[in-house]
Amino acid sequence: MSAPAHNRRDVAVGLTPYAPGVEGKALAAPERWLTYYAVSPNRAVAALCHRLGRLPSALTAVEAPDCAAAILGRVEGVREAVPLALVAFGLTVTEINTALDALRLGLTRKEAA
Repeated sequence: MSAPAHNRRDVAVGLTPYAPGVEGKALAAPERWLTYYAVSPNRAVAALCHRLGRLPSALTAVEAPDCAAAILGRVEGVREAVPLALVAFGLTVTEINTALDALRLGLTRKEAA
């Protein structure tokens, strides 16, 4: 089932040096930038979880200066959660965390089946 047209939007995300696969890449490198076109918040967040190689339970969104949200997660060798991605536009912190919650519930239902 697809999202209603009014709930679709474009989402732009920049990956930080902590994100997998971008170590040593320049800020302008294509590997550091993701754009999802005409997607629902759930679809964008699911795609971002996949790209980051993290389960929804391993991520959270927080307010961040100069962008819509920062996606935090843990990486090996660092004690606290670090920003893996910065959402430039298209999603709010609330939408991201709501989508992460929905994805967590979806994973739980699949595991129970």
